[in-house]
Amino acid sequence: MVEYSSDGTTFGSPVTVSGINTLTYTDSPGTPGSTYYYRVKAVNAFGTSLVTSNVASALAAQVPD
Repeated sequence: MVEYSSDGTTFGSPVTVSGINTLTYTDSPGTPGSTYYYRVKAVNAFGTSLVTSNVASALAAQVPD
């Protein structure tokens, strides 16, 4: 499960990923110059893990004029 945040602290609903064993995730463009944060939780037949991955950040690309 991939969760998203715009402040790196408050994570909302999981984002949609394509199936089990997904190794990559591509987000739709956000606001240019804004930083977005993501974390991963494990999910199996017993539920969702409490422990998450390290938080990773990505900077939305600036589109040249």
